Amino acid sequence: MLRTFIRLVLPLAFVVYALGCAHFIETQAINRFTEALDSDDLLALKTSSSSSFEQKALRLTESLDDFEILNLPEGKTSVVNVEESSDDEKKVTVTVGESDRRLLYRLTRDAESDKWVVDDIFIKQKKKGLTAAKSVTQQMDLLLSVREFLSAWTQGGSESVLAVTAPEFAQVLKGLHPVYLEWLTRQVVKESSHNSKDRPDAQLDEDVAVVRLPQPGGQIVLSYRLFDGNWKVTDVALESRDDQEHIPSAKKLATIVGTATTFLDAYAGRDMPALKSVSSERFFEASVSHGDFSSVSLPHTDQAADRFNVTMRDRRADFVIEGEAEYTKISLAAAADPDSESSQKYSVAEVTIYEMETGQEKRLSALFTANAMMRIFSDSLAKRDLVMLEKTSSADFIRRVWKHVDDTLLQVLPLAEIEPVTPKVLSIVFEGAVTEITVMQGNRALTYVLRDNAGQVRVDDVLMPVVNRPSSLKTTLELMLPVYQFANGIATSQLGLLGRNSSHELNRRVWTQVDAVPESAGRLLTYLQAPLTSITQEGDATLVMLGDNRWGAEVHLTIEHTRHVVEDVLMIDGPEPKQREHFKQTMRAWLTSETARALNQSALRRATQPTEPEPIGQQPISAIVPSDRAFTSPDDEPTTPTPPSNQRQ
Repeated sequence: MLRTFIRLVLPLAFVVYALGCAHFIETQAINRFTEALDSDDLLALKTSSSSSFEQKALRLTESLDDFEILNLPEGKTSVVNVEESSDDEKKVTVTVGESDRRLLYRLTRDAESDKWVVDDIFIKQKKKGLTAAKSVTQQMDLLLSVREFLSAWTQGGSESVLAVTAPEFAQVLKGLHPVYLEWLTRQVVKESSHNSKDRPDAQLDEDVAVVRLPQPGGQIVLSYRLFDGNWKVTDVALESRDDQEHIPSAKKLATIVGTATTFLDAYAGRDMPALKSVSSERFFEASVSHGDFSSVSLPHTDQAADRFNVTMRDRRADFVIEGEAEYTKISLAAAADPDSESSQKYSVAEVTIYEMETGQEKRLSALFTANAMMRIFSDSLAKRDLVMLEKTSSADFIRRVWKHVDDTLLQVLPLAEIEPVTPKVLSIVFEGAVTEITVMQGNRALTYVLRDNAGQVRVDDVLMPVVNRPSSLKTTLELMLPVYQFANGIATSQLGLLGRNSSHELNRRVWTQVDAVPESAGRLLTYLQAPLTSITQEGDATLVMLGDNRWGAEVHLTIEHTRHVVEDVLMIDGPEPKQREHFKQTMRAWLTSETARALNQSALRRATQPTEPEPIGQQPISAIVPSDRAFTSPDDEPTTPTPPSNQRQ
C-alpha cells in the first residue's frame, strides 16, 4: 500500500515542485529588488539591479526619493508569464497586490555573479484611449537629470551648467561671460531645491520630455531631449505670477544677453566685423558703419555686469544698463524669418542713451548720422541741389515743399537767412526721435531739426532767428510756394498753373473768364519782386507781406483742399489808399470793358491756332527774383541805404 502511495504521489509532487521551480529564479530576482526598494536599501537595490539600471536609475543618493514619485504598486508579486528573449535575458509579467496590477520586468544575467537581476521595469499606462509601456529606467533617468540640472544651475560652475544642457543650448551659454552666465542661472532657478512635497510632473514622448517643477509663486518648465541616450535640457522657462520674473525662454534670454554684450565688446574694440554680425542690416549700414565711436562712449561689459536688466516682449527685447548719470538701452529684434523658434537669433536694432539730469534721449543712429546729414543738407541748400535736398529731407518736408519745386523755382526761394557757408555746431539736443543741432552759420544761429524714422535720420526743418514771420523754413517755403507759382503762371502765360495756385473764387471771377493770360496781368509781377517782409497767419487765412507800405504787395492766401492758394493780391504804390489796388478787382474791371472783350476775342483766336501762346512780354520766373532794393519803414525813417533811382515811389 505504501509503495503504491509513493508510486502515485511522488510523481505528482515532483510535477508541482518542478512547476514552482520554473518561476523560482524569476520570483527570487524580483523579490530581492522589491524588498530592497521597500526597505530603502540603496546598496541592496544596486546589487539586485543590472549595471545599466544602476547607472541610469540609481546613480544618485536621492534615487530612492524619486522612486516614490513613480508610485510603483506595492504588495505581493506573482509571476504570470515568463518569456525568454535569450539565454541572458527574460521578460517577466507579474501581478502586484490585491489590485493585480501588471508590471513587466526585464531580467538579465549578471556576468560576474551569474545571478538574474532587474534590468528595467515597464508600467502600462492608459492615456486618451491609448496604452503605452513606460520604462522605469527612462523615467528615473529623467527625474535624476532634473536633480542634476538644479544642482548644476544652482551651485555649479560653467562646466557643470553646460554639461546638463543640449549642444545647441550649451553653445549659446558658452558664449556668455561667466558673470552673465551666473546671472542667467540665478534668474532661472533662484534658490530652487528638489522638494519631495513639490513633486515634478514629467511627460515623456519617445525622445522628448517636458518636466514641470513647482516653485514658490510659479513653476520651472524644463524641455528635454535624448542625446546619445542621455537627457539634456534644450530650454528652460520660468512661469511666475510676477510678470517681472517671468522668463519665457532661457535660451532666448541667453541669446539676447550674449548679443548685447558682444556688441559692447566689439564697440569698445572698434571691431567692425563683430559689430556687423550682431547688428541689424539697417542699423549697421545707416549708422554704425560710418559712426565716430570716439564721440559717443558706451559702457564696457564689466561695467554693466552688476547694473543691468533685460525685458523681453514678443519678438523684441531691451538690454538696459544703469549708470551713475545715464541709462543705456540696447534694443534688439528677433530675426524676421528664423529657422525655428529654438534657434531664434537677435540683432541690435538701436542703442539709446537717457540722461537722468536733462531727460535727453540720445539715439546712437541719430548721434552718428544727424551731424553728417545736417552738413549735407546745408551744402545742398547752398548749391540749390534739389536731388540731394530730397534725399536728405524728411518725408513731411518733401511732401510739403520739395515735391512742388523744380530747379528753376528753387533758385528764387527766400533763403536769405541761411548763408551759404559751412555751419559750426554749437550744441546738440536729443528728444526721442527728434534731434536738434544748433549751429553758427555765418552771422546767424540756426537750428537744424532732424527726425528719425525707422533708423533713417533726415532733416525735417530749419529754425531761423526771424521776426514777423514763422521761424520754420519748412512753413515759410510752404507758404511762399503758391506765391511764386502764381507769379510763374503769369510770367509764362500758363492758365493751368494759375488755376492750381488760385482760390476757387479767383478762378471763378477771373481765370475761367479768359482763354489766355491777359497782358495787363503782367503788371503784378513787378510788385511780387519785392522781398519777403512778414507772414501773418490766422486760421485758414495767411497774409504774406512783400516790401513795405510804400511799395510792394500783400498776398492773401487761403487753404483749399489742404493746400495754400492765392485769394487776392493788394498792389502797393504808396501809403495812401488811392495808391493801392486789388488784383482781383483790377482784373474784373478789365474784363468788363469793351476793350477787354475785344482783346479777349483776339486772344481766343490766337489760342485756336496750333502754335504755342507767346509770353506776354514778361520774363520767366527766373527773372522775378525778389529785388534787393531798399525799403523804408512805416514811420518814413530810412532803415537801409538809399534805393536805386528806378524804385517806384
